[in-house]
Amino acid sequence: MDRTFTDPRRTDTGEGSDLDFAFATVRPDAKGRRIEQVTGANRLVRTPGYVNRVTVIGYPSADDDPADEAIRCTAMTSRLENHNQLKMRCDGFFSGTSGSPWLTHFNEKTRTGDLVGILGGLNGGGPDGDRSAQLSYSPLNDDEIFKLYLDAINNREPKR
Repeated sequence: MDRTFTDPRRTDTGEGSDLDFAFATVRPDAKGRRIEQVTGANRLVRTPGYVNRVTVIGYPSADDDPADEAIRCTAMTSRLENHNQLKMRCDGFFSGTSGSPWLTHFNEKTRTGDLVGILGGLNGGGPDGDRSAQLSYSPLNDDEIFKLYLDAINNREPKR
């Protein structure tokens, strides 16, 4: 990894949790290949609204999943009340799945899709307590994420 970019207003609670996303720049490998040329890549797109059919793929921590296998869920999203965030109900998204992609138009063959969100947001991505592994949140991909994306690709410090 070369450098990371986060919005300085980001917090785990309140309005700052709507900004719980980040970017990292990665240098090309010894052969000059970019990471997306080797691994494939999802497309960063604006979240089209609060109701979406998403496929979410993540890796729970070893404490919650000793087999260390990816979990996957396809679900409908809705709005997280009082926030600029999505929520979805799927079981198994324990600690460790933060940052998991929320994809629309998921293609089984390429295993890629349109990235409309990431597991994060309020409380780091879900409620506290008994429902923490069943309900997950994601900030919207709106103007703020694209401003940060431009900061990352232009290698400039985010200022808000």
